[in-house]
Amino acid sequence: MSEPHGTPAAVTTPADGEVTAVAASVVYPAGPWEREAGDTLNGKPMQTQAFATKPDGEGKWTIVVRQRASEQAAWTDVQALVLSRDEAGAVQLHELTTYARGTRAVFTPGLVLCPAEVTGVKHEATAAVQSTGLDGKSDKRSGTATATAVVTGVIDDGSRVVALMLLMKLGPATITRSATLTVPAGAATPSSERSELVVKGGPFVIQREVRERGRTPAAR
Repeated sequence: MSEPHGTPAAVTTPADGEVTAVAASVVYPAGPWEREAGDTLNGKPMQTQAFATKPDGEGKWTIVVRQRASEQAAWTDVQALVLSRDEAGAVQLHELTTYARGTRAVFTPGLVLCPAEVTGVKHEATAAVQSTGLDGKSDKRSGTATATAVVTGVIDDGSRVVALMLLMKLGPATITRSATLTVPAGAATPSSERSELVVKGGPFVIQREVRERGRTPAAR
């Protein structure tokens, strides 16, 4: 996907009393749904497909993300998230599978990724996490996970900018997943997204991926 032309929209800090809330259903929508988009992964064009299942009897649904480098290539699974909503409408993460590393992380209790409405007041939650290989036995690691969510600004056209972060500490390893979403006023889906994955072993960066879709607003 080529870089969009024109001057990026400017982001300003919300004024006191300004309505900035973004519903959790926009950030982490329950299924069933399916989407496909052209992204860039570390600057290279990449097609991305995501779909979500209908909530099951326990209210849990799964979001699966796949990618491929071209229409001729086969889809490759990237990750899967098992989510639910609590009684207050907050979204909880129960499992996170990362296929490239062959790992599955289980959060106890479910890690609250965001409240029913994400606002300018920063949300933060923690939970215990157990990571294993996909067979559920190998490469066992345990630690803690922290999630944050906050509306960081408003664009001139009224769109909200939402910042999300998931940090997992598993022994000497840290895995940080961050994302910036641009959500137009009244929209059910973000118009752009920039996400970053950083995996570190002690002080050393082992892996870094940056994925972008649409235009990312410029801060000022």
